[in-house]
Amino acid sequence: METDILQLEPHENALVIRLLESRIYQDVIPGFREQVLSVLDAGHTTIVFDLSRVDVMNSSGLGILILLQDELDRRAGTMILSGLGPVMEQLFTQMKLETLFTVAKTESDALDMI
Repeated sequence: METDILQLEPHENALVIRLLESRIYQDVIPGFREQVLSVLDAGHTTIVFDLSRVDVMNSSGLGILILLQDELDRRAGTMILSGLGPVMEQLFTQMKLETLFTVAKTESDALDMI
């Protein structure tokens, strides 16, 4: 299933969410938030979030990922981020976000971790 910003791909043990936008800024934030919340409303609790197409993300985008992680923690769920490019990897390191999120190099690696 594909939406404007996300592509959803059910797997046996998880839902893979691919973020299709390369730049997560103000213009896509409302749609991004709405689509992420619809995934939660559908009851998914094991998620691999593929960020391989994302070059940059502002604090609002990061806030949505944190919201999703917090809600999954409340539901005893799991989220693994995958495919961080060099800029996103540097951002996660500088902000110490790897202490909040589980990160895998590839989507395949993330699915193997579940």
